[in-house]
Amino acid sequence: MSEPSPPGANRPGETIADYRIDVTRLMATVYNDTEQQIARADAKAGLVLTANSVLMAVSANVISTYLRNLSSFRGGLPVLICLFAALALSGLAIHYALRVAFPRVVNVNNLGLQLFNPGVTAKTPKDVYVERFLTLELDEMKRQIIESVHAKARVLDVKYGMVRRSIHSTIAAFVFWVAAMVLAAILV
Repeated sequence: MSEPSPPGANRPGETIADYRIDVTRLMATVYNDTEQQIARADAKAGLVLTANSVLMAVSANVISTYLRNLSSFRGGLPVLICLFAALALSGLAIHYALRVAFPRVVNVNNLGLQLFNPGVTAKTPKDVYVERFLTLELDEMKRQIIESVHAKARVLDVKYGMVRRSIHSTIAAFVFWVAAMVLAAILV
């Protein structure tokens, strides 16, 4: 006869669906991980907003100086073109960074009663939510948690996509700004 498996050991053929989970610990882990990732995306977006606000202010100041004294600057047109490109790309970076705060992924009105979706939870009457939670079968609890993880992953994917676009736009804006400064030093 084979020896019995110790508690917590994997058994042949056992799947995730068969494993008993500590729902409280899993919920806390998912919540904390999601919040940390959201905080990182929001912090990066804040840095992009700050950097591009400064870059836009400096570019606008240099553009206004060039436009006031355009007749005295020979070769000022390439500098202005680079500065306007930097200004436009900074504006695009700010647009993407602001979209991090409002990711459009899931319409919470069409999700039904999901216990781990704050948007749905807030719109559900308290007694309905409490009753649904307390009478939930364990398999349905697992399903709800997994669906919640998936929904949050979609939101985070959109947030990080916007952060990436904003960073790429910031880099491009900075390259045009540097090109404008180099051209200004050479041509003026």
